[in-house]
Amino acid sequence: MPQRCYDNVTYLVKLLGGEPVYGWALADSGPLSDRNQQLPPLYGRWINHVVWRDGGGKLWEVTPRFEVGNLARTAWSPTTFAVDSEASFVLDENASLARPSRYVALRSAGEPVAELLNRAEQADSEPERTRLLVMALAEIASRGFTPKECRVETIGTRTNNIWLIAE
Repeated sequence: MPQRCYDNVTYLVKLLGGEPVYGWALADSGPLSDRNQQLPPLYGRWINHVVWRDGGGKLWEVTPRFEVGNLARTAWSPTTFAVDSEASFVLDENASLARPSRYVALRSAGEPVAELLNRAEQADSEPERTRLLVMALAEIASRGFTPKECRVETIGTRTNNIWLIAE
């Protein structure tokens, strides 16, 4: 199931053995475009992720991706994954929670946007997150993109995903 990497890997470990391997997966580059954007992306979004290591030591991606804007549409695709033993999920009595996404500038023009998005992920309140995202949208506009919208996915009060969309 998409967005259920912890559950998917836990199931396989119980069924086939092996072990979970935690780290970061490159989810996308941004801003995302609903049209054929000609400008190179400013940042990459890395999400906390877990993959399955089989008994032979091979890593397997066992979680399909979903299409932003159409969660019903999923697909299997290669995953760029960086192992990080300190990136285990935070577990509570109700669920497993991934750590906040990390935004990394892909070029110098993306540094301010990546910083604003990282701060928005960590924001303690919705008004503060909104203020930072408005600034991020203005920043991508100053880099030649035409901002269309910002999508924010939350779990309770915690930010789970942020997508900046440009035309």
